Parts: sequence; C-alpha cells; structure tokens
Amino acid sequence: MKSIALRRLNMVAMTPGQGISYQHRIAWLAELAQMGYRVTNPELISQADPSFFQNYRTWMQELASLKGGHVKYVPLFSRFPEGVPDQFTHFKKRLIGYLANFWHVTADGRPQPGWVPDWLFNAQDFGADPITQLQHDELYEQALKAQASRQRDTHIEWTYLTLALAPDWSAALQKWMQSLLYAKAPIKAAWHADLTTLLDFYGVADLEANRLVHKENKAWVMRYAWQKGQYEQVLHLGSNATDVLRMFAALKGSDVSLSEPIRFPKLTRAQRRCVMQMLDQAPELAEDLMRYRALWRTVARYLHPGEFASKYPHVANTFRALHQGKLQTLNSKIENLLAEADLFAIRKDPTWGPLNLNARDHRSVAAELVPLLQAHPGVFARRLHEVLRKFEHQTDAILRAFEEVCMHVPFKNLLMLQTYFRTINEAEHRAVVNKHGKLLVMPNQSFAMLSDAQLQTVDAVLSLALSKHLARRNSWAGKKVWIDPMLGTYLVPLQQRKASEGLLTVGRGSKVAVPLGKVLRLFVYWKEQTLTTDLDLSVIQYDAKWNYLGHVSYTHLQDQGIVHSGDITSAPFGAAEFIDITLNQLPKEVHYLGVQVYRYAGEAFSEVDCHAGWMVRDKVDSRYASFDIKTVVNKVDLNGDGAYAIPLVVDIKHQQVVMTDLFVSGFPAYNRVENAYKSVAVLCQEVNHFVQTRPNMLELAYLHAGVRGAELVTERDQAEISFGTKDCTYNASDVGKILSELI
Repeated sequence: MKSIALRRLNMVAMTPGQGISYQHRIAWLAELAQMGYRVTNPELISQADPSFFQNYRTWMQELASLKGGHVKYVPLFSRFPEGVPDQFTHFKKRLIGYLANFWHVTADGRPQPGWVPDWLFNAQDFGADPITQLQHDELYEQALKAQASRQRDTHIEWTYLTLALAPDWSAALQKWMQSLLYAKAPIKAAWHADLTTLLDFYGVADLEANRLVHKENKAWVMRYAWQKGQYEQVLHLGSNATDVLRMFAALKGSDVSLSEPIRFPKLTRAQRRCVMQMLDQAPELAEDLMRYRALWRTVARYLHPGEFASKYPHVANTFRALHQGKLQTLNSKIENLLAEADLFAIRKDPTWGPLNLNARDHRSVAAELVPLLQAHPGVFARRLHEVLRKFEHQTDAILRAFEEVCMHVPFKNLLMLQTYFRTINEAEHRAVVNKHGKLLVMPNQSFAMLSDAQLQTVDAVLSLALSKHLARRNSWAGKKVWIDPMLGTYLVPLQQRKASEGLLTVGRGSKVAVPLGKVLRLFVYWKEQTLTTDLDLSVIQYDAKWNYLGHVSYTHLQDQGIVHSGDITSAPFGAAEFIDITLNQLPKEVHYLGVQVYRYAGEAFSEVDCHAGWMVRDKVDSRYASFDIKTVVNKVDLNGDGAYAIPLVVDIKHQQVVMTDLFVSGFPAYNRVENAYKSVAVLCQEVNHFVQTRPNMLELAYLHAGVRGAELVTERDQAEISFGTKDCTYNASDVGKILSELI
C-alpha cells in the first residue's frame, strides 16, 4: 500500500510516532536530493515513527525506479560523447577484428565476444565487445566500475514528494482509487494491478454504484464482487451483456477493452444462473450479442443457455437466433438506411446512366432513420457526421433530433465531437488512436467536408449540450479561478487505456517545455529475457514542413549537434544507448527531431524490461556519468507492441517535447531509420497537431469556469481553484482527478 502511494501519488507514507532524529532527517533529505527529489513538507518528519526507516531501502529503490535509476547504464563507447569514433574508421577496424578473430567462434559460428586484439582496440574504451558489439561480462564490469567513479552533473530536475501520516495517506489512496473508478474514460492498463490491490483492500462498500459510469472501470468492481461471491452486487452493477464479457476478461487478466481475444473462467451452476439473470435484464440483448458475436458463441459453450430456457426463455431464444444467424439488430437497420441514402448519389451521377432503383426520397429515409438514432444517443453521436453528410438538406431536423437526446451522450464524447467538427474540414489527414494504442492515419477525403452553415449549427448544438452538462455540477459562483495559459499545450488525457507508464503522465500529444541551450540526453535501456535482443535508439531530423534532413543512429553515429553512444546488439546484463542533442548547435533549418526505438532482433518490447527517457544535462563529457538520475526529466516504460516505438518528438523552435507515446506496426525485426523516416514524419506530424484536433486542458478549464459561474483572476495567489501543471487544484498530470471531476 505504501509502495502504491509512493509510485502513484509521490507520497511518502509514514506512521505517527516520536519523530526522527535530526541527523537521520538531514541524511535522508540529502540522499533524496542526490536523486532529484525534494520534500514539500519536511517538517512532518518530526511526527513520524523511527520505524519509518525499516523499509528504507525498499522505497528508495522504488523512487529510483520511477526515474530509471534502479538499473546500471553502460554504453558501448565508454568515452561518450567526445570519444565516439569516426563511423567509417570504426567499421573498418571491426571488419579487421572479424577476420582476425575468425577462429575464436562459438558453437553457432559467431565470433567469440570479449576477445579484443589490443593492437586493434583499447578495451578500456568499450562497455561491450567492439567487434561484435555483444555484451561481455568482463568488459561490462570494467565499464561499470568506470561509470561509478565518474563525477555527477551539477544540474537537477526536481521531482516533488509529499509526506503523509496515517490515516491521511490511506485516505488519499482510497480517494485516488475512487477517482480512477469514477473516471469517465478507461484507466491505463499499467495501473490495473495497483487498482486491483486497492480494491481488494478497501472493498466496494464505500463506492457509489451510480458513479461507476465507464464500462471498463465498472468491470474491475464487478470482478471483485464476483470473486467474493457477491452475486447480488454483480447483478446490481451489470447493465448489459457486454458488462459480462468485460468482467470475464478482468477475472482472467485479459484485455478489459475486449480489443484482444479473452479467456473465460469455468462457471458453476450458480454462476451460470447469475449470468443468465444479468442477460435477461439487459435492455438490448440482441445488439450486445451481435457486437461481439464470436465471443458470445464461445461463451454459449460454457453457459449452456438451453438449460435455463424455462426460466429465461428470452435469453435462450436470442442465443439460438445468434447461432442460426437470424438476429436483426439496430446497426443492421441503420446500415441499410444509410446504404439506401447512398443510392441518391448514384442516381444523380450521370455516368451510371438511367437506373430504376425504386428508392424513396431523402425525407422519408431520414424520417425512418432519425428515430432509430434518437433511441440510441451514443450511436447517434458516432454517426452524426455521416448522417449530416448524406442528408445535408435535412440538417436542421437532424440536429433538432440530436439536441433532444444529447444530454444522454457522455460529456467526454461531446467534448471530443466538438473538437472533431471544428477541425475536420481543414485537416489533411484523419488520425485515430485505436484500442491497442497505435495511431492510424488516413487521408481526409473530400466527401468528409460539411458546409460552413452545417458546421456552425453543429457547434452551437454541441456548445449548448456541454453547457447543460456542466450546469448540473456544483456551482463555482463567488469562487475565484486561476488558469495557467500554458495549459493550451496540454491535452485532456482521454485516451489512457494503452498509455505507457511514465514519470510524467499527460495526454498523448501534449507539449512539455524544455530548456534550450542545454544538452538533451536521450536514453534507452533494455534487458533481454530468453533471446538475444537488439534495440536501437535513433533520431531523425526534419524541417518545419517535416521534410527529412538527416538522422543519427547505429548506421550514422554523428551529425552536427548530435552524437550517438554506439550500438549494443545484446543485453544479458542490461544494455543502454544514449544520444546527446546540443540544441543550440543544430543546423538552423532543423525544426523537429523524431525519436525512435527500433526492434532490430529478439524479443518484443512487452517481453523485455525496457524503458526510455530524457535528461537535461549541463555536464556531458566523459568525466561525468552517462546516466545521472537527478537530471532525468521523464522516464517511460516501453511495453507496447510494434516494430518500433516513437516515445517523443522534440520541437526545437518552440523548445518543447511532444509526448507522442506511439508503437508502430510492422515486421518485428531488422527495423532501422532508413526504412521508416517517411512514415515517422506522417505519424509525428499528426500527433504534433493533436493540440489543434483534440480537446486541450486550457479550453476545458475555461469551459468549467465560465459555465459554473467562477470569477477569473490573473494571479494564482488570489484563486481558490487553480488549473496548471503542478501544485494546483487540477494539474495536467492528475489523470484520475481530471477524468472523474472535470469530464
């Protein structure tokens, strides 16, 4: 529990007592400072029990892990950055080494790592075999000792910790858990284990069932109640058939979003009866079964619905119709009507010639379609653009109908819909982040355009709907609110399901300021499990229009202002690669730097211990440690699937890091910059535009303040409620709080 408080809330949990001695207090704060941590309320140490230090090393290791300091970093070139050799010269020497070393081979015919001719290479200059670039224990240990003896940087990137005594820290953890469960969007998968631990500890008695509004978050509570045998609670929480599938996924540790195949638990007869009762009370059973028809056909083999036909005939008959392929659903009716609307365009196209389609006119089709959509407001919202495009002359009637039911559409969906309509006509591409956390970029075809009049009307309807939603919240009348203008570059964290775990938790596409004039040191670390694994850190340079200007990678170690620490091709001891970017030395035409980690060989990102990040350094020559924990700005765990990862983009001109957090599909081996720089440009460009095409925190803050009647102030000290990046009522990184209280 205390570990979760430290990891998730930056909160050091303590037990009340007689206090800690002054000497121990100073020593502890000094050690924290060496790691880049600063305590905001150190006076509370005087109220802590001395037993606080019993688990000292455990939570100091936890703090180190948050910044990537729990592992050892040894680059290939020990004298990095100034000791990086000329690429061509180094390659020639490696080739000579291969030839000289051909009789020192392993069973698989590869050169024996670690045998380095002293007339060719100085072994002191390398942390791995310079010929094969495979790790070798003697060279690794030698370089590790050299790293340990080096000086530390003078620069510090502070991370702030808060001390808390029991029961305050326990209450804070429970509030954090509830904020996640009450969130209006799915929580990130990396938090599931901690959430389960807290749910097991606190139980569900204090949870407000009506606030468990998101289906995936509800699944975790249903899972808890199911495991405890609290089937009445399960029935109370489950509102449709898909809730059952999500609960099964949670029980078996599968993907609760149902974006991947799931396993199913063995069911007792009492449990099968509970499931049948849940399905019987589902309002749209046929729709739910058809949405995941393949999964439900599998479930039927475990559920045996025919055994309960006498008590639940509707459920049994629906399963029978599903098996026979005879289910008629709302979606099929809607699709048929939209297809009928397409016939009008065909009939007007002279290239088709005379057609006897016997189709009804637009008005009659719309008259049948709109009531179906009104009965399902969520579907109406998802199909609104398509319906408006196909029935442009019915815009007013369609929007009046949507306005009548828009209060039944979640606030989050309306917020995203408004930003979508405000930007869709101007966008060259449409970018969608799928359930796997991968970005899909599609051309924005001309048929997607709506008229200016349509867009103005849509925006007015959505603005009114958003205001009505917020009017239901507690009033802020008479309260003063301060809003940090920097929030315009931070996105509302709506898509967190597959977001990577990191020191900074903000919405994908957010832009974080970095100091220009210092050295930005990128790093990646990985440790293979069973297969020889080679990951490669690379940087691509682009101009303001995303035209390729060059790159630095294992195939090109240096360029103006950028230098690579060398390519390590195995990681039995844990491998590290660095890239130094001296921002004020880059060519003036360089505007963006796209950072990638490529899978060249071996295991997937999710199968190895792997993370990446960046430091801001003052001291970068080889007298100083390659990795210095107190200079780390952000560390991100790389645990997604794909051929390569794009964790960030550096915007040189605006002195910002764009948090891209992407994993790109492709062949999972032999990946490199030369094969990907064009696609990387497209992906990075789209994420860089997210601040224009996705809801941002600045707009959300002003919307709340305006609708809820607050008074805006220009000075933070005058405000009772504040919006900002740190130490505010609502911080851009407070994902749970934002999703539960502002969305």
